[in-house]
Amino acid sequence: MKENFSYKVCHLFLENLTIPSFTVTGNQGVHLTVWWREIPLGDLELAPNTKISSNIFYQKVVDSIKVTLGFYIQNQDALQRVDWKRMILEGRGDDLRIFLEKAFLKFTHIEHPKELPISIIICTRNRAKDLKRCLDSIMGMDSLPAEVIVIDNAPHDDQTKDLVSVYNKVKYFKEARPGLSIARNRGVVESSQMIVSFTDDDVEVHKDWAYRVWEAFTNNKKLYAITGLVLPKELNSPAQVLFEKSWSFNKGYVNTEYNAKYWGEYLSLGPPVWDIGAGANMAFRKEVFNTLGYFDEKLGAGASGCSEDSEMWFRILNNNYEMEYRPLAVVFHKHRYKISELKSQIFQYMKGHVVAALVQQTQNKNAGYRKYVFLKLPKYYLKKVMKIWRGKGRNFRFIPNEIMGIFAGVFFYYKKYGN
Repeated sequence: MKENFSYKVCHLFLENLTIPSFTVTGNQGVHLTVWWREIPLGDLELAPNTKISSNIFYQKVVDSIKVTLGFYIQNQDALQRVDWKRMILEGRGDDLRIFLEKAFLKFTHIEHPKELPISIIICTRNRAKDLKRCLDSIMGMDSLPAEVIVIDNAPHDDQTKDLVSVYNKVKYFKEARPGLSIARNRGVVESSQMIVSFTDDDVEVHKDWAYRVWEAFTNNKKLYAITGLVLPKELNSPAQVLFEKSWSFNKGYVNTEYNAKYWGEYLSLGPPVWDIGAGANMAFRKEVFNTLGYFDEKLGAGASGCSEDSEMWFRILNNNYEMEYRPLAVVFHKHRYKISELKSQIFQYMKGHVVAALVQQTQNKNAGYRKYVFLKLPKYYLKKVMKIWRGKGRNFRFIPNEIMGIFAGVFFYYKKYGN
């Protein structure tokens, strides 16, 4: 990939199916998310310098949404017999709209309560400009939360405090001790609602986000936590494009259940709880913190590096509670802009990833994380390095950061946890 590549983030709404021929020129490609009203269905990419006809573009749209549509109509026999793919390929927008209206009837014709019994917690540090965009998006939602809590984590100045003072319904708390887990725990303590939802200061939320979070817990009383879909806000730099291609927070467009069945299948392998979602879009029943404890303050940004979120998800599943990935709860994340920032991020991710895996091993002796850390990861990176050495591999630039992060994680674990 050339250093000056970027992608324009676009959105295609199928209720207005008018698809022109695309010619992507220069060093900018297109990253396109496909929607039906407020329902995300899939995404596709058009690489820089791509010439594409309308017919090929239609086919790419079909390919990007077929799994998601299959999920939503799986229990609707009459709709399963409709050849919706041909409607798109032939540009039959009116027929497609009728079909999709029926397919998504119960998901789109909803009444949004004015206020929802949830607390939204945003932990921030010295990023007032990003935080303003986040807060503005929250205040623009169709259903507002009962409270928004900003935790100002070890700030250098009063910019965040001054910003929050402008918003009538936003509560400000300063947490002097640095660390994301410390800040998140402070937010939980200060919250008053039974559903506690987290997003980050470099995120903008979809207008339905709070409603979809509330809806998930309302419809399934067994749920202890959910995660949601994270889409890129922009892909204006090579670092942002590389992150989205290799470390994306996007976990797909269909619901996924995490329960006893999942636990039984993956426990001996070391359950990949890091694939459940992202801390930038997660929510919990508040009682989980009383039952299972708060975020591990040795994990997360400002400590181990990351994975305080996935370690909590591990605890939930390890104690026979349920989680879901709910892609109707959508947020938009602003990735790191510079390659240097991305390298640092990847190092911290791998460091925290390893620490959390070893912590999780102590919580369940049958979990396969020790084998994962000390056997599977070394074998994986040895193969990758050998492939690069033979001239067959790509993206070597991040391999040193990943490997150094693994070593740093092992060292951090034995220093801080000592077992």
